[in-house]
Amino acid sequence: MNLILGSYGTLPRPLQGPEDFDVLTERSVRIEGVTGLEAPFMEASSPWRDAALLARLAGDHVLTTIPAVMSAVERDPRVGPAAVDEEGRAAALRILRAACEFVRDVNADGEGRISTVQVHSAPGRGASSADAFARTLDEVRDWDWSGAELAVEHCDALRGDHPPAKGFLSLEEEIALCAERGIGTVVNWGRSAIETRDADGPAAHILAAREAGTLVGVVFSGCADADGPYGAAFDDRHVPMRGWGDGPLAAAADASLLTRDEVARCVGLALDAPGLRYLGVKVKAPAGSGPEDWAPFLEAHVRAVARAADGVAVVG
Repeated sequence: MNLILGSYGTLPRPLQGPEDFDVLTERSVRIEGVTGLEAPFMEASSPWRDAALLARLAGDHVLTTIPAVMSAVERDPRVGPAAVDEEGRAAALRILRAACEFVRDVNADGEGRISTVQVHSAPGRGASSADAFARTLDEVRDWDWSGAELAVEHCDALRGDHPPAKGFLSLEEEIALCAERGIGTVVNWGRSAIETRDADGPAAHILAAREAGTLVGVVFSGCADADGPYGAAFDDRHVPMRGWGDGPLAAAADASLLTRDEVARCVGLALDAPGLRYLGVKVKAPAGSGPEDWAPFLEAHVRAVARAADGVAVVG
């Protein structure tokens, strides 16, 4: 079972220089149990757009397109792969085309390869539709992704009972589109908890995707149900697992809904999915931490998921 690490979400401050980036790339991929990185597809000025970097980092990497798409949404709320506005959808297609070319450059040669590309039903908040997303998926799945598989990562859906973090399409809509097209579904633990306001929500989402035969990935990123060091309750801030360690850095996650028991529970559910490709970790280090703190912080989270995968009986 592959275990990917979204280390790009770790740093609690802007990237300060080569040392920071080295911890998030070269050193992260060497953490025991990690088989690849979840790499962000960002704008051309980002160091993450260096295809040679991922090509030389041995492993099976996952490319997430949400950073580039959400940057575009901030400039123009009409933009997204599921946009009802055709100009907005066309702008998102240009982003995905650039991502496809990036995958080609990474996979052309080297020890590292991008094996999965995650897409999302942005822009959300009432500006997305299942029909528009279907048109995008039908178009991009016919592109040459150089051996990489497409997957739809679910983010919190638009609901009437609370303001959304992202407000994309419902999991049911995304699963239906994926099942019709042979595309996988990825559940992000924190984003499912944000949507449902409940620690049981991610398990229900994993089961739904598993039963539909579309589940290919589960990424463990937490959220808090109370205001605290990571912001307001149910913000999408990649809150760490509660009790991941000792001391003030770990105490910052005391309100996290993500626990070792929840990791074990959801890993057990996911492992019963025949199409499961990877488990993942994406957590943000506490404010005030520096590069010397990030490696043990990430190691603790990777170890928790790896141990669950090794030692938890399949349930459900």
